[in-house]
Amino acid sequence: MLTIFDELHIELHIEGLLCRCRAPDRNKGDVDQVLGMPWWIQWRSLVGNALVQRPDLFGAVVCQVPLLDMRRYSKLLAGASWMAEYGDPDTDDWEYMQHFSPYHMVDADKTYPAVLFTTSTRDDRVHPAHARKMVYKMLDGKESRQGLFYYENIEGGHGGAADADQRARVTALIYDFMSKALSD
Repeated sequence: MLTIFDELHIELHIEGLLCRCRAPDRNKGDVDQVLGMPWWIQWRSLVGNALVQRPDLFGAVVCQVPLLDMRRYSKLLAGASWMAEYGDPDTDDWEYMQHFSPYHMVDADKTYPAVLFTTSTRDDRVHPAHARKMVYKMLDGKESRQGLFYYENIEGGHGGAADADQRARVTALIYDFMSKALSD
């Protein structure tokens, strides 16, 4: 069961990031914000929450090995071990958790910035279904969605890469994506 402290802790993470991203004055020609969190960020749904709650703040988003479906996370791989931190979605906790479940907050009518989701088939902690389902939901039956990209490393482990060569490949992919997404 989530305590009021847990709920406040989660809200502060999301709000803290969004406040930092609001700082530049976009009306005075400040460049679009870029959100690209490294995979080792502890709270993996932070990037996804920023994306779905305030897509207007970002020029491009890189969402690496994300935790996005908070309704089913506890049933996938190591997710059950995180219930003390995030809550149990099969209890009354879901009433609160649904407000920080990026997968459940995707709005087909919203305009999202360019997004790159990366994951790994062999991740033994964060199931690749989180990224797969999010991309599918963002497509929402559309034939294509400009600016929506997905990369799944079939060899990498937790973090999306198994060795230095794979990390270099994913890093190059991210830099290439950001360069192209922000140059438009």
